[in-house]
Amino acid sequence: VAGQVSGLSREVACRNFRRGCDLAMLNGWDPINPLEIVAAESDNASSMEVLLPLLTRADCILLLSGWEFSAGARIEYELAKYTRKKIFFEDAMN
Repeated sequence: VAGQVSGLSREVACRNFRRGCDLAMLNGWDPINPLEIVAAESDNASSMEVLLPLLTRADCILLLSGWEFSAGARIEYELAKYTRKKIFFEDAMN
């Protein structure tokens, strides 16, 4: 699951990512919630160093509403395209 974190309160970001994970589980997927993996105080570059290798092993990516406002999510989207992952958009699934 990928989406905006920077610029949002931690509470809002957590709610958004939980919603995305719930949607993924409804579709029978086993989602990775980055907010449960990366420490809240991690900077963007450190977060990407942890998350991008996970994406390379994933089958697909689910992009949350507003993902395009996140530099990290845009990088994840490009990596998913480049590695031919299935790409799903929360907005298109609701």
